Amino acid sequence: MRMLIRVLAVLTGGFLILYTGVLGYSMTQIVPGYETPERIRSALIMRAVLFVVWYGGVLLGVLFAWQRARKKGRVMTALELFKAGFMGIFTLIAAIVVGLGLYGLIQKGSFMEGIGNVGPAFAIVFLIFGLLPAGGTALLVYGIRGTATKQTPLT
Repeated sequence: MRMLIRVLAVLTGGFLILYTGVLGYSMTQIVPGYETPERIRSALIMRAVLFVVWYGGVLLGVLFAWQRARKKGRVMTALELFKAGFMGIFTLIAAIVVGLGLYGLIQKGSFMEGIGNVGPAFAIVFLIFGLLPAGGTALLVYGIRGTATKQTPLT
């Protein structure tokens, strides 16, 4: 029974990680008949930002948490990996929002002009869908390694 649960965890984790990429691609599709060079460029930039925030955020958070746990001699659990991945995504989104606000402050004289009306909505959507790769990573590690014990460190 444990083996079946671990196999299902690996399959579900892989699906969540891959589905995030498909979701990011489908969210930035251009409607046929409205393809202009500016919209194509905007869609490509948005795709790049989505992939960097989702996958890069998880990688960044997990690497920082793993390094901290390794220095303390601890073993990371799947829940700690999930939290670290989500915090990495949150950190990148916060950096993007603050960067856009500073850009608006410098260029237009207002922090809110840089963020705009849809900036917070995009940040919330990024965070919600960022749970998918963070959870997928945690499930993959749990399925491959099992529960965290001293015999199975993540090193």
